[in-house]
Amino acid sequence: MILITRPKPEAIKLKKIIESLGHVAHIDSLSKIVNLNLEKNINSNSIILISSQRAAQLLIEKQEFCFDKPLLIIGNSSYKKLKSAGFSKIIYRAKDSNHLIKYLIKNITLIHKRYGNKL
Repeated sequence: MILITRPKPEAIKLKKIIESLGHVAHIDSLSKIVNLNLEKNINSNSIILISSQRAAQLLIEKQEFCFDKPLLIIGNSSYKKLKSAGFSKIIYRAKDSNHLIKYLIKNITLIHKRYGNKL
């Protein structure tokens, strides 16, 4: 048996492929997508951290509430999605979370000067 831990929409597609190859597959997602009320949760003092392509897509769908917010982005695919959607206040694009942490440690004073105490 193959355990699929992706979110449901992707997991269902993957399960069909695996089963078509003659294997047994079981879906047990480790996460789920929750549509948040962004206009209520993001205030004028926010810096938004995007850590997945799903988060990038949600931000694009809700861009009227956060189009002008500064962004920290993990991942090149998320960066490309947001950049092509017109988001321009990108503070930093990190390869992974370790790179983001290194960047923040090195640049926290500069970020505070530029964006205030939003972190």
